[in-house]
Amino acid sequence: MMLVMRKWVETGLAAAVILGPLHLAVDDFQGQFWAAAAWILAACVFAVIIGSVAALLLLLTVGLLAGLIAAGVVSASVVIGVLRRSVSTGFRALFFQIGGVFGLIVGSLGAWVFILLAKLPMDSVQPWVIGPLVGVVFGLLAAWMFNFAWGRSVEWIARKLPGKKVVEVEGERIASSNQ
Repeated sequence: MMLVMRKWVETGLAAAVILGPLHLAVDDFQGQFWAAAAWILAACVFAVIIGSVAALLLLLTVGLLAGLIAAGVVSASVVIGVLRRSVSTGFRALFFQIGGVFGLIVGSLGAWVFILLAKLPMDSVQPWVIGPLVGVVFGLLAAWMFNFAWGRSVEWIARKLPGKKVVEVEGERIASSNQ
């Protein structure tokens, strides 16, 4: 009997007799479990890679769009300055365009925050129309105030400098002579 028991232990038959056929099913299930876990892990890694590539493409697209908008704003300001033959007019146009674009962005972010705080559906039309419009209006108003202050500052500095200078402020030429 001992010889039979030793043979069963050496061949693993003792476990099969004591535990029954469930022992073999548990080993088979563990193999399937690790295979499924490996497939799920591979799918997760693949999803992370695809998501990272998509996010990178989105960032590149947004960066390209921002660069094109910036180039358009600067080139339009240069064209306005050249056509009017005035550097200060070109700068004023630049400030107005920057104010409008910045106001549009801030107004859109404000509309988004309002929608979140008011718990409105994201497809509500009124906040998405009113927010950017108010942002553009206040952005242009801020740019106008900046241009006004900038023009007065340039005029003040030109009057304080010694010698005769010709300064153009808001379309009029100012000759300053300090002696």
